[in-house]
Amino acid sequence: MQNCRKKNKRGSKTKGEFKIKEIENVNEQLLNLLVPIGGIEFQKNRLFMGSNYYKIFTIIDYPLKIQMGWLAKILNNIGIIASIHIEPVDNSLLLQAVNSRVRQARGLAKSVRDEVEKQRKEREVEEAKNMITEIDQNNETISYMTIYLMVFAEDLKELEEKCKALQRITAMLKLRLRPMTNFSIKDGFKAISPFETIDEDVNYNFRQNIFMNDFTGSYLFNTNALIDEEGYLIGKTEEGGLVIPNFWKREEDVVNGNIAIFGESGVGKSTTIKKIYINESIMSKILIIDPQRRICRYV
Repeated sequence: MQNCRKKNKRGSKTKGEFKIKEIENVNEQLLNLLVPIGGIEFQKNRLFMGSNYYKIFTIIDYPLKIQMGWLAKILNNIGIIASIHIEPVDNSLLLQAVNSRVRQARGLAKSVRDEVEKQRKEREVEEAKNMITEIDQNNETISYMTIYLMVFAEDLKELEEKCKALQRITAMLKLRLRPMTNFSIKDGFKAISPFETIDEDVNYNFRQNIFMNDFTGSYLFNTNALIDEEGYLIGKTEEGGLVIPNFWKREEDVVNGNIAIFGESGVGKSTTIKKIYINESIMSKILIIDPQRRICRYV
């Protein structure tokens, strides 16, 4: 192939040569990493890219009282890609909208005949009233938040197992999850991709009000964390995640508060026991059986 570089009258090289040099210096390894083999195939409720299958979800509703560490539980237990978008809200305008919402819900609750729909409207009124209290009396800050969650796996069976696990966790946290299908899956992929801008119309459809305290209390950046509501800090995991247990909490997988502390000499077993004692003694009486008096002399 003939080189068609041109020179001006003085013999200097034109801009065309610099463009050719840029193309000649392409990093092929980086290009192979960025461009998936086989491209991207959008299917009905998932997409295929490279050698993995992907499925995208968004959270469309949050409870008024959400558990601490809720986002860390979603991201760390399954291992998914998330894109989070926060938009500030004018509290005065929001209060006006919530007041209007309360009036409409009250009217519908009185006029509707279906008992299920009536209870939904009454619950909507209570949630709106609580929101007004938090904003007006407790000076809470509210923002719009949109979260896109992308689950990925090498085969369809693994993908479905991960999706079911995500649905179980969100149901336990009382979050409403919605899969993105058909045309919306392309919008969800763009929202998660670092090389695309966010479509404002898509965010408008999926965004929800959330107290900023609930977002900051989600412990987004704590990997492999153990965080219980009304717990207290006793240490960190090897990966740096916070360990904040509540030994009185009972769930399906936690039927009692029994613990055992093991470790080599000097790793902090006694310090951990003292932390537990100090926090638990505030709420209840403690009985310590310590034949060697390694703990009693400090408490």
